[in-house]
Amino acid sequence: MKSKARVQYKSPDYKAPMQYKSSSIDYKPSPIVALATSPDDSRVAAGHEDGSLEIWLVSPGAVGWHCQLTIYGSPNSRVSSLVWCHSNGYSLGRLFSSSIDGSVSEWDLFELRQRSESDNDIDSVVTTDGSIVEDANVAMACDDGCVRICTVSDELIYHKSLPRVSGRTLSVTWSQDADKIFSGSSDGLIRCWDFKTVREVFRITVGLGELGSGPELCIWSGTLVSADSNGRVQFWDSQMGTLLQAHSRHKGDVNALSAGPSHNMVFSCWLGWSGDTL
Repeated sequence: MKSKARVQYKSPDYKAPMQYKSSSIDYKPSPIVALATSPDDSRVAAGHEDGSLEIWLVSPGAVGWHCQLTIYGSPNSRVSSLVWCHSNGYSLGRLFSSSIDGSVSEWDLFELRQRSESDNDIDSVVTTDGSIVEDANVAMACDDGCVRICTVSDELIYHKSLPRVSGRTLSVTWSQDADKIFSGSSDGLIRCWDFKTVREVFRITVGLGELGSGPELCIWSGTLVSADSNGRVQFWDSQMGTLLQAHSRHKGDVNALSAGPSHNMVFSCWLGWSGDTL
């Protein structure tokens, strides 16, 4: 049997479907290299590898995180750390960043621009931390083994330096009363410094990691917490320098350590992209 040919009938009102062309955009977001929380814990600043900065609203009760604004800084000045300081006359506080080239900048959150504050007599800045006292100071851990202190006034003014140590200074944090500064260096030591006298109070031997990187540091409810390249997270008495607890849950370098805003937990993250809560 022969198959019958199908006959198609088209209505006089028939219109051929329109054709659309679609194209995809090769979107590659720039990696985030630094974070800082606002003094009131309502916002988070995220510094990107391409020199840009984002401000995210993360206040309690908000439905998800919301990117409030973006500031496009200099692509030639890579942000290595951020610090958000209390400051009188500034409702949101003042946000500063440091770079590996030694430059320090302030980010104007109203005019949406980056202002250079200092690039003299400062070696490569690895990380920064701001004190919690009213007259804010910023401590900068530098590649040359020094911790440099700057005072936040109308501009960032160099105040003084702690004695230089062997190796690179890789982390720095303040005590809760801002009377002491703790620094971690590539020689495997944590040093406690008296802020007023600029003298070393005591030192803690954490031990050299396999890759020779120094410890990350943070303060948690008056306790000093350190993390090193052996994957250890250790809790120390910040007054005596004695070991209270030690955890070895990570299988590689711990490259980030932070205390929660309520100071009831500590977050740590290692190079294997997994995090842990202690």
